[in-house]
Amino acid sequence: MLTPDWIDAFGAAVTLAVREVSATSLQTEATAEALNPTVTDWINAVSGALTFLAAVAAGLFAWRAAHWTKEQAKAADDQVTVAHAALALAQQEAQDARDEAAHQRSEARRATLRLEEARIDATMPTITVLTSEPLWPPVEPSIVGGDANPLPVGTASPVLHMPRDADRRIAVRMPVTIRNDSQQHVAIMPGGFLDSNSLTLGNRPTEIPPGQSVFGQVEANRSLGEWAEIYHARIDGDPGAEHVATIVYLGQGDTSANDTWTIMLGGTPVEPVPKLDGVWRIIEEVHRGDGGIAAMGGGARPRERIYFLSKSRNERLDDI
Repeated sequence: MLTPDWIDAFGAAVTLAVREVSATSLQTEATAEALNPTVTDWINAVSGALTFLAAVAAGLFAWRAAHWTKEQAKAADDQVTVAHAALALAQQEAQDARDEAAHQRSEARRATLRLEEARIDATMPTITVLTSEPLWPPVEPSIVGGDANPLPVGTASPVLHMPRDADRRIAVRMPVTIRNDSQQHVAIMPGGFLDSNSLTLGNRPTEIPPGQSVFGQVEANRSLGEWAEIYHARIDGDPGAEHVATIVYLGQGDTSANDTWTIMLGGTPVEPVPKLDGVWRIIEEVHRGDGGIAAMGGGARPRERIYFLSKSRNERLDDI
């Protein structure tokens, strides 16, 4: 293999020989004319050979230059590739660092929120909301006020006809107990409740002393036509319309919380009488042991608490 050092040595020797021959040719040019043709031819042959060698040396130098150019180009490409890889790595490391910083900020924010929530929790009273089984039988609300009339139920009861009785009102009530388990007075805001005298509590504050309870009822008051629609919806797998009532406690102070309990009462108390079109009756029991479509039930959902950093500015804690 022709190495760059060998090419350099060879080229230098050829160059030196060419120079010496050129000098000798100049000195002996006159003498050569006096010599016989054989000597002159010999000198010309030697000069031609040296010229050829000089051309070879020039070609080798050119090859070497071209070879070095390719090597330099490849080296440059390799450097570019390495640089691109280093840049990609640096960019990925920078992105990883940004992601980690964002994660740490998020964790710090979450920890701050949890600490503030715990501080607010310590100031909030403990309120317990309990529901009982719906009262049975259903009642027919009085149009003129006063006590509602219990309705007959079961197979022995009078039947209801559609559409004649479509607007007849049937109400199902479920008792609710609201207990103040804290050592402070609380004022709740009930919505969609009746008190123990079957009077609407409305959206006015109801005071509960420490350790005391108030009692109310959730009432689903619908027409026979509406109850029948719920029955058909339940056949198709839809729960149908449900009665919703709420209990709200507004925490004291600008930085505090609001609690909401949602009470649901669903199902239907009526069922069609078999083989009689348009004839309905009220089921005998609130729950059907046979898993029938007609049944009533309800309960309270878990309390929902909304934290406020400032109620006056309507600034929730999870907004910071």
